[in-house]
Amino acid sequence: MARPQRGQSLSVTIDDLAFGGEGVGRVDGYVVFVRGGIPGDRLRVRLDQARSRFGRGIIEAIEEASPHRVEAPCPYFGRCGGCKLQHVDYRAQLAFKSKQVVDSLERIGGLETVEVRPIVPAEQTYGYRNKMEFTVARTRDATASPWVCTRRSGTTPCWTSSAASSSRIA
Repeated sequence: MARPQRGQSLSVTIDDLAFGGEGVGRVDGYVVFVRGGIPGDRLRVRLDQARSRFGRGIIEAIEEASPHRVEAPCPYFGRCGGCKLQHVDYRAQLAFKSKQVVDSLERIGGLETVEVRPIVPAEQTYGYRNKMEFTVARTRDATASPWVCTRRSGTTPCWTSSAASSSRIA
């Protein structure tokens, strides 16, 4: 198969997670990064970017969901950019993150046969952060971004921030 082109629709099976949370799949050896893809997903993606050695795809459809895929609790997941893995089961997140540490130490650090201790899971997976950052942008009609307006009015809580942090912006 010839190298895929921008705009082309492909079926790709995600087999790994890249640093930053993008799913990684391959189509006849061509690497495709997919935001929102999880190992085990079979996706229909449209190539948004096609370079000589890799491309970036946007999910058009989930043909077969990964067993690790869960419903993200935040209604803004995928739009605000604050949480990259809310759609992944927490235990699977820990396994993927542990694998990324080992992969980095072996590939970048040049170490062989790295063993890491198991990650100690958080007792509370949501509502733990005390720092919040907001991106403010203007829409075409020169009003504040709908996400910022909704968050600032306090109608929708951030799933990772603590109650104390959320109350400061309400």
